[in-house]
Amino acid sequence: MELTRTGYGSAVDCLVTGGTGLVGNTVIRMLAGQGRRVRTLVRGRSGEREFAGIDVERVTGDVTDPESVRRAVAGARVVIHSAAVVHVGWRRLAEMRRVNVEGTRPVSYTHLRAHETEADL
Repeated sequence: MELTRTGYGSAVDCLVTGGTGLVGNTVIRMLAGQGRRVRTLVRGRSGEREFAGIDVERVTGDVTDPESVRRAVAGARVVIHSAAVVHVGWRRLAEMRRVNVEGTRPVSYTHLRAHETEADL
């Protein structure tokens, strides 16, 4: 399969955050292998190597940025949130808290809100 970049908000089966990490990339490969339409939220221009040979839509942004999350979540039926900063020790505690705690809120709230809106229609 080759990399595709469809328009933001097009329907996808699943959004996977943390797609360049071990867990997220494994999930993306599994879903794509099942023929699922997958989107991932990536920071900067990352992912060329991680997504080589996988049909996945990439949205550039950050899990702590509500606008990035809104673009990534738009049209996704399911969200698998695996984005995280993993570090042993206290040196990166603030960054871990920002991504692992504060980054979870916009992802979950945005997805829940999108589905509440759909249910109200």
